Amino acid sequence: MLYGSALMIEMDAIRAVLFACQHGGFSQVVVESNSQVSINMVKGERVVAMEADSILFDIQTAIREFQK
Repeated sequence: MLYGSALMIEMDAIRAVLFACQHGGFSQVVVESNSQVSINMVKGERVVAMEADSILFDIQTAIREFQK
């Protein structure tokens, strides 16, 4: 098993989509997820789980590259 939890899978999927959109030249992206915990962590509304800290850093860095 590559991941220790469903949270890690969700966070990695969000990161992968954002990176693909960056490389595709998109300036605006809407990300949907069925994981409210993941969305709340990305939005800064929930304490970050230690296991997802490095992935969340990548996500927040990628988000800055988009207009919206």
